[in-house]
Amino acid sequence: MKKNLKMASFLLSIEKKAYYYAKKQTVVVSDKGVSKHDLVTNYDTSIEKFISNKLHKYFPNIKIVSEEFSSEVKPEGTFFIIDPIDGTINFANHITDRCGIQMAYVENGETLSSAIFIPKIGEFIAGKDEGAYKNKKRILVKQNDLSHCLLALDAHVEETCKILPMLKDYVLNFRKSGAACIDHLFTAQGFFGVYIECICKPWDYIPGEIFCKESGCALKQIGRYHLTACSKMVLDNVIKILKNAKLDFENIKKE
Repeated sequence: MKKNLKMASFLLSIEKKAYYYAKKQTVVVSDKGVSKHDLVTNYDTSIEKFISNKLHKYFPNIKIVSEEFSSEVKPEGTFFIIDPIDGTINFANHITDRCGIQMAYVENGETLSSAIFIPKIGEFIAGKDEGAYKNKKRILVKQNDLSHCLLALDAHVEETCKILPMLKDYVLNFRKSGAACIDHLFTAQGFFGVYIECICKPWDYIPGEIFCKESGCALKQIGRYHLTACSKMVLDNVIKILKNAKLDFENIKKE
């Protein structure tokens, strides 16, 4: 196995062990306290602690950026990034096929390896210049016309209500999964033709974007917006439509 995919497989193995370790517990849901619409569970904290301990054991000199305990660490240079449960609100409401554990290894600012474990869907690994895989089968995006693309949007209610009218006449329909890992993987596999992420925390987008890149998607960041599409032509058309509709790419609502 190639170098970057080997690291991705190692990360996946830790994710799986962390999940089955946490699964012994009864789920406890709490308000996170960061915002009025955010939750945290004991699975989030338990999984993150398990993974962090393993990474510290094998890579003591590499810093960790993570959602629950290391969110203040800057995602710069070389680091591991952890989202112990991406889609916590889904998980807390028993929508267990729309959430997952995701990690990535970033070296000198470049994402080299990533792993996403979604127990109800499958095991995903990606390595820079080495491809993206679901259950050991290569993932390749399916190109489509914008009019036949499903649009996935991860945004606050206000932003969603602003963006949807701009694109509703150009896309097939709209979907919201509630988890960046699902949106990235579904876009990489060609289920979604366009994905726009406006709530951009590094543990949300870093692990998933490499799957889209390695599957052949086109990606672009404008301000705090991360845009992904099944082809460069579709991506360029979406950006043009949003700019013509006077979308402010720089200033979006913060929690």
